[in-house]
Amino acid sequence: MHPVLFLDLDDTLYLERDYVLSGFRAVADHLAAQFAQEPEPLFKAMEEILDREGRGRIFDRVLDQFGISTDQQPVADLVDLYRGHRPRIACFPGVDTLLAHLRTRLALAVVTDGLPAVQRAKVAALGLEAQVDVISYCWAVDAPKPEIGGYVAALDALGASAQGCAVVGDNPAHDGVAARQLGVPFIRVMQGRFAGDPGDADAVIPAITGLEDALRSLELLA
Repeated sequence: MHPVLFLDLDDTLYLERDYVLSGFRAVADHLAAQFAQEPEPLFKAMEEILDREGRGRIFDRVLDQFGISTDQQPVADLVDLYRGHRPRIACFPGVDTLLAHLRTRLALAVVTDGLPAVQRAKVAALGLEAQVDVISYCWAVDAPKPEIGGYVAALDALGASAQGCAVVGDNPAHDGVAARQLGVPFIRVMQGRFAGDPGDADAVIPAITGLEDALRSLELLA
C-alpha cells in the first residue's frame, strides 16, 4: 500500500465560496418564484451581506430587506433548501491532472468536515469519488476536525498506517492540529477563508497546484 495523502475538501480542492453562492442562487430562485420577485437582486443582496457581515442570519436579513415575513417564508425551510441544493461547483484548475498524477504514487483520501449529506453533494458535483481512493466524512463518525477519527477511518478503509502520510488543507486550526495529533506533516494551502490566519505548517503553498513541489521538499515524493 502506498503512503496516504489526506486531502481536505473545502477551499483546498475547490473554492467553498462557490458552493455558498450556488446555494444562494437556489434560494434566490425559490424566493423569486414564490413572491413574484426577480432572482438577481435577491442573489446580489445575499452576496453583499456575506461580504459585509460574513456568515450568519443572511436569509433573515434578505427576507426583511425584501419585505417577506418569516411567517410567509420560514428561514428554516431556506436553510434546508440551501443545504439540499445540487451544487454548481468545480475543482480548482489543474486538480484533476494533479490527482491522477499523485495517485500513481500515493493513496489519496479526502477527509472532509461538515454535514455528511452536504459534503456528499459537493463530492458528487466535483466527481471526486472516481479520482481518489477513499472519502471520509468526519461528522459521520462523530469526529469533527480537529479530531482524528475521520483520518483513522480512512486509514482503516485502506488498510494503511499513518507512516509516510501527510495532511493537506487550508485551515491550521482543523487540518493542522489534526496533522500534529497524527504525527504527520501538514501542508498548508493558502486559499479561502483562513488564508489570513496564523498557524504553523511544514510546508506552505499558495495553491493546490504547488502540492507536488511541497511533497518533494518534505521528501514524501521522489
